[in-house]
Amino acid sequence: MSWKNLDVQCAKTGDEIGEPGSKECEKLIREALAILEEQGVYAMFLKLAASQKGSALKKPLINLLKESLPEGEGLFQKDILFALRDLAQDLDQLILARDLLRQSLIYGLAHTRLATDKEERQGGES
Repeated sequence: MSWKNLDVQCAKTGDEIGEPGSKECEKLIREALAILEEQGVYAMFLKLAASQKGSALKKPLINLLKESLPEGEGLFQKDILFALRDLAQDLDQLILARDLLRQSLIYGLAHTRLATDKEERQGGES
């Protein structure tokens, strides 16, 4: 069995979902992160499914879970909401999924803020 560095997986996903300098992307990631923290994994994916803009986040996050969870590849072959219901049957897997999603969203937020922070620093130096 080979080990995966899950933090690296989260960083790659964060880079994929973060759009440097995009206030709209930043807002969407913040909303997803807040829902994840307050209501959980299922509620976050419901929110993303209900939003046209949410699909930009949904696919990379699902791919992260497919690649990172021990049974992820088989679990996520079906509809995401049904897969999440099955995932909820195993508390350890659900907590791991939540932690991976949270870390990826935090990295995505950092990537989104990267260009904005750089512009603000350069603007202050003029």
